[in-house]
Amino acid sequence: MIRVAAEDTDPLVMSLRMKVEQIRRHELAKAQSRLHGLERAGREEIDRMTRSLVERILVWPASELARQSSTPQRHLSVQVLCRLFNLDQERNEDSRTVHI
Repeated sequence: MIRVAAEDTDPLVMSLRMKVEQIRRHELAKAQSRLHGLERAGREEIDRMTRSLVERILVWPASELARQSSTPQRHLSVQVLCRLFNLDQERNEDSRTVHI
């Protein structure tokens, strides 16, 4: 389950979190064959540690976008984030949605 913080109400941040979580799960699945001898507690600790790592990495972009919510720099930051993380940003008249 992906934790949702206040700054994650931004569709871009939610998409970024979903994409990174998808990568995390994919990498854990690939590692399962090498972890088959590891006890359940060890596998759970690896899962907890990778979740924590993802959270720590995403704190800054989420916080920075929230801080820039009403500044002119936000548009540039959104463009850079979309390009860096290969997020497809699609806007319509009613709301902004971001697809991964």
